[in-house]
Amino acid sequence: MAFPKGPPKPSSALTFWLAVAAAAVALLLLWGWQAGMLNQAGNFVKGLFSPAQFDSYKRAGGAEETSRAVQEADDARRRTEQERKAAEDRAAAERNEAEDQADAEKEAAQKAAEEKAAAEKAEADRLAAELAAIEETARKEAEAAAGRGTEAGAQPDAGRKKPRLKRAPVNASEAAINREIARSFPLAQVRKYFNLQEQARRTVITVDNLSREHVPSQMRVARGVPGLLRVKKEGDTITLDEANYARYAPIIGYVEKLNVTKLARLYAKFYPLLQHTYENTGFPGERFQDRMLAAIDDMLAAPRVNGPIRLVQPKVLYRFESDKLENLSAGQKIMIRVGPENAARLRRVLARLRGAIAAQDPDLQDEP
Repeated sequence: MAFPKGPPKPSSALTFWLAVAAAAVALLLLWGWQAGMLNQAGNFVKGLFSPAQFDSYKRAGGAEETSRAVQEADDARRRTEQERKAAEDRAAAERNEAEDQADAEKEAAQKAAEEKAAAEKAEADRLAAELAAIEETARKEAEAAAGRGTEAGAQPDAGRKKPRLKRAPVNASEAAINREIARSFPLAQVRKYFNLQEQARRTVITVDNLSREHVPSQMRVARGVPGLLRVKKEGDTITLDEANYARYAPIIGYVEKLNVTKLARLYAKFYPLLQHTYENTGFPGERFQDRMLAAIDDMLAAPRVNGPIRLVQPKVLYRFESDKLENLSAGQKIMIRVGPENAARLRRVLARLRGAIAAQDPDLQDEP
């Protein structure tokens, strides 16, 4: 049997894989050298044979880890401190901005209050001057009328005193009052705008409540104004329609034409009945004359509103959105509802009427 000469040759596949392994080891060693890992690997291998070297290696690695942890903690603290400082700066800036805004709003509110106070004072001075002029005119007219009456009466009998006003008794009837009204004013027109039933009681209750919150509708001396209240609605906003003011024009035009001197004499003639009714209403010992003048003064002092008047409708009836307007007296609310032009006309009538009533104190009139 023949044997082959020499050792067997390795196969080509084994040779290939050995070459690949050698190349991989070479590349790994090269990378380790570049990354500094060979030295650590050598120390680790040495540590396998020398416990002291192994402990040194562990301490070196632990120190490096500790150093990294300390560095990371310092970085975290630094970031936290920076964030805290930035938050404090932002809060301080916001606080300063809020304080500046509050100061600006306070200054603006103070300026607006001063301007409003100045405007109200100017308006009050103007109204006082206007009322004083009207009252002075009314006084002069009353004095002129009295002078004419004195001259006319002096011709037939210069020594006879001027007759005193003949006052009606405290129990004067409605018929007697209506007859007296008809002597000075057309009764049909009066009935169109005023209630002529229980005249004394209606007059007392109406006058007494004008400077209060509400006048009972069933006891008002004036009839209700025809038509419904007219408003404008835009979304949730409700304002009083200026066209609504025309509803009050007829009655204001009528009272403008009334002779206030005749009204004052009619008031004085039946004053005993009015005073008696006022005391029986719940004000014993108080003068109805004082209450009448106070009610007129309250209406004359009503504020003048410029611009749209906003309303709300919590239930069925409308009310002023502004608490300041809603808390006004019943008489002052009337001066707002009739509109600026009608209110100015009504002020002139009230001022003349006040002058005529105040010119003759009914308590000083003697019985005939």
